[in-house]
Amino acid sequence: YTQDGPDRDRLLALNPLGQVPTLVLPNDEVMTESAAIILLLHDRAPHAELAPPGGSPLLPRFLRWLLF
Repeated sequence: YTQDGPDRDRLLALNPLGQVPTLVLPNDEVMTESAAIILLLHDRAPHAELAPPGGSPLLPRFLRWLLF
């Protein structure tokens, strides 16, 4: 992605603020914000181990760096 690249119009149609990343869900809902996307992916695919499980002693450190 570049500011004046060929995908710019498509991105702006999905997300008028032009934020990257932009994730389009199967129900056509649009998500932005890296941390929100990571937390959603972790919820939908916990087997991928994108984040420590709830109750893990590593969870506070993960959340601190995720939201840094």
